Amino acid sequence: MEAARSLPGADDAPDPARLADLGVRSPALLHWFAAPHLTVMPLHPHNGPLQIRLELGWVGTVLAALALLLLGRAAGRLALPAGPLGAMASGFVTFLASFGAWQPWWLCSLALALALALALASRATAPGRVVAPGNPGLP
Repeated sequence: MEAARSLPGADDAPDPARLADLGVRSPALLHWFAAPHLTVMPLHPHNGPLQIRLELGWVGTVLAALALLLLGRAAGRLALPAGPLGAMASGFVTFLASFGAWQPWWLCSLALALALALALASRATAPGRVVAPGNPGLP
């Protein structure tokens, strides 16, 4: 992982024109930004699919898309798919524009949300549970 750090230009010094666009005009700051210890270092693209493509290549992208498709189909087959599908959809929306894909707290949050949604769905369809006619999720 961490392929974003090896992108072309990642070891370059910040561009003075870009610094001026950002409002950095002080000679002392420009001198500090020009020092050899400072480089432009991308950490991650803040876009899950783009990070998967960057770090796992096209094969990994296809496998990830297939896994997501299978996960969605499995969640849709549950007796009460709204909880697991809602958890998956909210996680996917955040995954599209937020964090690095491999951050442990993010992966654990997704796993916890999915586990809770599955537990609630299995509890709602437990044997012996009385369900009101026409309302499969409410007693």
